[in-house]
Amino acid sequence: MGLTIGYAAMLEQFHPTEAVALSAYAEEHGFSGTMAADHFQPWVPAQGESSFVWNVLTALGERTTGDLGPGVTAPTFRWHPAMVAQASATLAAMYPGRHWLGLGSGEALNEHVVAGYWPEAPERINRMFEAIDVIKKLFQSGLDNKDVKHSGTFYKMESTRLWTMPEVA
Repeated sequence: MGLTIGYAAMLEQFHPTEAVALSAYAEEHGFSGTMAADHFQPWVPAQGESSFVWNVLTALGERTTGDLGPGVTAPTFRWHPAMVAQASATLAAMYPGRHWLGLGSGEALNEHVVAGYWPEAPERINRMFEAIDVIKKLFQSGLDNKDVKHSGTFYKMESTRLWTMPEVA
């Protein structure tokens, strides 16, 4: 297996159309794919941008041929894990074999926008692991065509499944 190098599309620094153009340019010059930042707001106001990562990833899928994914999405506060699973499964269905999902526990700058508080690291990590469990259940539900439920410490999910899934060979 050879070395591959991907491009990091910093969506807090570039307008979305410019970020897509730069990602396509990077691929034309040897980069293997794109990781796009999932931030609700820029790190500092001078950066001045903050595009919705899932829209940019869709545009990247149309404009490029390499792999693509968010780096990283936090399915813990701003996003319910079911929404992350749906977004990821949709990209995987649209761009087979190209999409990957990067997950993390989040950070206050972006997550407090809807969370209202910022817990200590142990709770954030526990939320992330439970969220990953929900996402894995949903991915499996789409493959098995069976509804799943979840009732955990941090997340609840009624009986549902993912309807849009990539075709599995």
